[in-house]
Amino acid sequence: MLTEGTIEEVRVLQTVTLLLTTSDIARGITLSKCLVICFNLHFNRGDQTVANTASATVRQLVSLVFERILSEDKTTDCKEPREDAESNLEELKALKGVSPKSLQPFAGDAFLLFQDLISLVNGDQPSWLIGMNEMTRTFGLELLEMILSTYPAVFFSHPEFVFLLKERVCALVIKLFSPNVKHQSRSSPAQQAASQDKPYYPVSLRLLRLVTVLVQKYYKILVTECEIFLSLLVKFLDPDRAVWQRCLALEALHKLLAQPNLLKSIVVSYDLKPHASPILQDTVNALSAFIQSVFVLPQVVSGTTATVAAGGSAQNPQVSSNATAGTVGLSGFYYRGVWIPLLTNLLTEPQRNTFLDGLDKSEPPGIPDGYGISVAYACLLSVIKSITILIEEETEGDGDITSMDKEERKLKVQLINSSWCGLLNAISMLLEASTDEVGTDSLLRALEGLAGLTGRIKLDTPRDAIITAICRASLPPHYGLAVLGVSPTSKGHAKTGSNDQAYYQSLQQQANDNDYRPHVVAVGTPLVTPGMPQGIQQGPVMLTAKNLQVMRSILTLAQKYGSVLEVTSWNVILITLQHLSWILGIKPIAGGIKGRNPLVDSNNVLTTAVMADIPIVSSMMVDLFETSNMLDDWSLRQMLDGLCKLSNESMEVAYSNREPSFFGVAKLLEISLVNLHRLEMLWKQVTDNFLQLAFHPSLRLREWGVEALTSLIRAAIHVKFEPPLKQNQKIQALLLGPLVDLSTTTYSDVRQRQLDCVLGVLHARGESLTEGWPLVLETVGALTPSQSESLVRAAFQCMQLIVTDFLPIIPIRCLPLIVETVGCFGSQTQELNVSLTSIGMLVSHIHPSHKFIIVNMYFHLTYFMFTQIPCIFHVSLEFRKFFFSDVKLNLLNIQRSRSVCRIRIKYGHLI
Repeated sequence: MLTEGTIEEVRVLQTVTLLLTTSDIARGITLSKCLVICFNLHFNRGDQTVANTASATVRQLVSLVFERILSEDKTTDCKEPREDAESNLEELKALKGVSPKSLQPFAGDAFLLFQDLISLVNGDQPSWLIGMNEMTRTFGLELLEMILSTYPAVFFSHPEFVFLLKERVCALVIKLFSPNVKHQSRSSPAQQAASQDKPYYPVSLRLLRLVTVLVQKYYKILVTECEIFLSLLVKFLDPDRAVWQRCLALEALHKLLAQPNLLKSIVVSYDLKPHASPILQDTVNALSAFIQSVFVLPQVVSGTTATVAAGGSAQNPQVSSNATAGTVGLSGFYYRGVWIPLLTNLLTEPQRNTFLDGLDKSEPPGIPDGYGISVAYACLLSVIKSITILIEEETEGDGDITSMDKEERKLKVQLINSSWCGLLNAISMLLEASTDEVGTDSLLRALEGLAGLTGRIKLDTPRDAIITAICRASLPPHYGLAVLGVSPTSKGHAKTGSNDQAYYQSLQQQANDNDYRPHVVAVGTPLVTPGMPQGIQQGPVMLTAKNLQVMRSILTLAQKYGSVLEVTSWNVILITLQHLSWILGIKPIAGGIKGRNPLVDSNNVLTTAVMADIPIVSSMMVDLFETSNMLDDWSLRQMLDGLCKLSNESMEVAYSNREPSFFGVAKLLEISLVNLHRLEMLWKQVTDNFLQLAFHPSLRLREWGVEALTSLIRAAIHVKFEPPLKQNQKIQALLLGPLVDLSTTTYSDVRQRQLDCVLGVLHARGESLTEGWPLVLETVGALTPSQSESLVRAAFQCMQLIVTDFLPIIPIRCLPLIVETVGCFGSQTQELNVSLTSIGMLVSHIHPSHKFIIVNMYFHLTYFMFTQIPCIFHVSLEFRKFFFSDVKLNLLNIQRSRSVCRIRIKYGHLI
């Protein structure tokens, strides 16, 4: 209820409001006078209540003026069309107190009001709001922001308003962005004098809010202007700016980057244009540079600005540089002596912006520790999320790049190219500095998603760089440098002027001087690899809990995005897993046995915590290779190439008499066993690698190679092929070919495993080897004088099984080869009993169904025996008695043949 004393002005405000809201009569100069009354009452310094009421009234009436346009536009369709606004550009450029002829009455009033508000903010005299005594820039910017954010439809439907927007508002914004422009107020000389030495916070706040609205809602008609705005906004992140300016810019960028469609328009309008500024790239790089500058030590960057930028408050700039071991487990970052907390609520919950939403404050608010880096990190996550939405919104299913049209692919490639480098530099540094599991997990998931996006778009360089950065984080910094051949810091860190050696030395110095100690959970020995520096091969290697967390992330990434990884990516991933397994003492199991509770080397030092993690990591690794059966042929081939490279490196290490890793060959066997359904695709590559191992001079590598090869053959023989194995000549040749290749070995252990495998194949699927018998017989009959008696007996055991169990079903064309193979056993001199037994073996097991070829078979047998082993025939009475007692009767059934004549002529005196 109004009192009767000092606030009659409030009644005036109520009367004006009632007059304008209940009737459309007040327009033109009348409307102008009503608005002037309210403006003047707002700036009444005598009574704050009147000023506040007038402020609310002005906002309400300004909104009312623009609401009238919307109502007016709905009724103009039936009226005569407006005059072309383009012909009135000269008229619009001249400031007049009358509205353009092309506008309807209400639109004309709004045009004049908006024009005068711009003039007043710019410090010029109004042409329609006659009688305005004063106007603060802050209030004017608030009104402009309110109009532009609430009524974009007015501007898009009226070219006259677009003219004001482009020619007047944008020029005003650019002018206020200038670092030489200070707060101006015709009515506040004291404020103006006080602000000559620094930017005025209230104006900067409202200016960035206005810029945010312009970019969000009007980028389609302000392409050139928005390029300037965004470039100027990025400059607010420069290190020489006040900390509140940088935080303001971060909040504004966060609002913009969280909008996928806006990000798409930015890339299309700027980054894809040859002569435009790469706005997205510049923005992400600026965010990355901001994060890197946060960790610069006070002694490196002079002045308090750098210290405050490092996350401390202006009142206590050193608060972030005194970290202790107690920071471990807290959400935050510790890097080279600088501790910065992470405000996780900014990442998980919608929050009120500390600066952009502080219109009621005339001075910058207090800055929480870590606020700047937390908002910058939120910006990076918003970029990744927006890019993910843009890439996936039109790419369904497997996201094959070939299904995209040219323009769509061009856009998505540019989205990645403009952002990946800055994102990787910043997130890699945060990952290195992260001190808690939750923060580390968030960073790893961001990198995983980014790696998946680059893989889907088939951008090799960014994909491999991101994967390398993740893998590097799983190893100690100096060890990662030696293993992966990359700098422990990202490229963006080069701004500090450090090289690899200097960085390594700084790490050592940090470890010695700082109180911060990461929690070591495992100590192992380094794995020697080709090209590794000699110094790295000595001394223990220590892993932290974060290293194991990153290892789990690598396994998740490889399993989730394996279909988009190429051999270069697999090389990095597999090399890293190999080294981590070695350091943790996880031993691969021979024969392709998948152990979810693996053997652990007792020589490695492991804490109780890591002992609980090893079964989890091992199970994830098993799952990674088991799920390879879901990959397409191309993706599987990339994975196989990476494992073959590891196996070849192990052979190279073994040649120099150093202990190799069996990770490559073990996983190559595992992945082959689960993909036998596409045996033809992988068989030659895998078996060739196993054969190289089987012929290696190193005993252990040779054992692994022949064990892997024979295990694979035993498993493959049971696969249900189409057509079936019995009718599939090609598959039989593939399966038995590697066994034939092993026949040339000079290593008795390899020959023994080969014969054991042949025997197993015969027992399992001997009845199906229709076309594979020549290969089996060639393998069994590969006898050399250097072979031991045990090998001859093992081979003859296979031959006996062939003759006793499979002779009736062996194709007739293979019988001469059988005779020849039996003759080989008869002619060998290492084992006499085998020689004696081999001759009668065929005679006693000839099948009745083969009577029609008995003559031919015995011709081959007798002729071979008399021509190929005369030495035995001459010197061994026992052999002659055995031979003729078992064969003589059969020879009598043979009619006069040349073979008999030849035998009688040459050996008759011995019969």
